[in-house]
Amino acid sequence: MILLMIVLLQALDLVAQKAAGDSFESVVTEHFENWDVDHDGKVTHAEIDRLIPLPDIPAQASAAIAALHMYLIKHPQSALSFETLLHPPEGKNAPNFKKDFRAAKVHIAAVTRVLFAPWLLDQ
Repeated sequence: MILLMIVLLQALDLVAQKAAGDSFESVVTEHFENWDVDHDGKVTHAEIDRLIPLPDIPAQASAAIAALHMYLIKHPQSALSFETLLHPPEGKNAPNFKKDFRAAKVHIAAVTRVLFAPWLLDQ
C-alpha cells in the first residue's frame, strides 16, 4: 500500500512538472526574446503577426502566439511587455492570456494536418 502511494505521488509530481512546463508563463519566458524583434522589451501586433504563418513554430509557442494575437487584434496600438504578459492587469476588460492560451492549445491539438483527401491521392 505504501509503495502504491509513493508511485502515485511520483506520477502526480511528474504531471505537475509537465503542466508547469506547458504553462503560458513558461512558453512566454522561453520565447519572448525571439518574438521581440526590435528588442525594446515589448511585443507589438506586427511582431506577433509575422510569426503566425511560420510553419516551424512548436504547438505550445503557437498557442501563446494565438493568445497574444487575439488580444492585439482588439488592441492594435498596444505593445505588451514581458512583465505584462506574466502579470497582466486585473479587471473587467483585462486580458486573459491563460484562458486564450488554453483554448488555442485545444484547437491546435484538434486540427487535422491532412492537406489532401486520401481518396484523391490514388488518382
